[in-house]
Amino acid sequence: MLNPQVDLELGYWEIAVDEACQELLSYMTHRKIYTPRRIPQGCCDAALFFQATIEKCLQELMYQHLLLITGNGVIQNPERIKVLSELPYPTNEAELQQCLCEANWMRESVIDFARAAQPLQDRLDLALANASRMTKRVATGIELGLGEVGRTAFDQLKDKLENSASLAFPQPDSIMCLITHVSEVGFGIIVIQVRHWQDGKPVEKQQRELLVCVSGTFTGSKRNWSVIEKEVYPIICACDQLSHLLLRPQGFRLFCDHHNLIYVFAPRK
Repeated sequence: MLNPQVDLELGYWEIAVDEACQELLSYMTHRKIYTPRRIPQGCCDAALFFQATIEKCLQELMYQHLLLITGNGVIQNPERIKVLSELPYPTNEAELQQCLCEANWMRESVIDFARAAQPLQDRLDLALANASRMTKRVATGIELGLGEVGRTAFDQLKDKLENSASLAFPQPDSIMCLITHVSEVGFGIIVIQVRHWQDGKPVEKQQRELLVCVSGTFTGSKRNWSVIEKEVYPIICACDQLSHLLLRPQGFRLFCDHHNLIYVFAPRK
């Protein structure tokens, strides 16, 4: 059996950037402004576009002369999840800080992550606010008493990590759906794709694939926003942060449970 090693380090440079989009990727140094004409590594959707391009180029060879190791999407490492699920309650602020940092790497596949982690984050922020420096060494010396609320939040967060969802690879011809939900304290965003949309069927009965989860909590002055302002906020966040998934020639479909938003985004309908 032949196991060739292929280095695609410069593969991005083989893909040209459309002239209309080159200015968007420009960057400025102390000497001049550089405008790339090839796909640069590091922009938010470069990896997704590069992967889709390679699959398209090798489509005729797929499963005959070329084997795709996995096309089922992205899942979290089961061993890593097992380690996190077996963690004891943290005894100092450094341990809590490390737990939250580890869990944060998985938040894109965890629904309602922010609200579950918020009590723990508030506890950490309160302790570090009185510290001289926000370093791990300082945090190690701060004893932690989670209390009943903190222990419940810690257990709930571990449960969510154990039930993290699989994420699919975005497909260029799929129908993109943005679904948002808002409560008094936070919001949730998920983006799904439907490869074969069936007219007449509601979105919950379509054959769906999850692409990403985003969640957050309302803090500071945001807590005083009106209901419609809170409902609009995650939609704006999604269009800003997830534009690499939502900006398609055929657009995307928006689903929420606030009827009045129709008059905000589509006043003529």
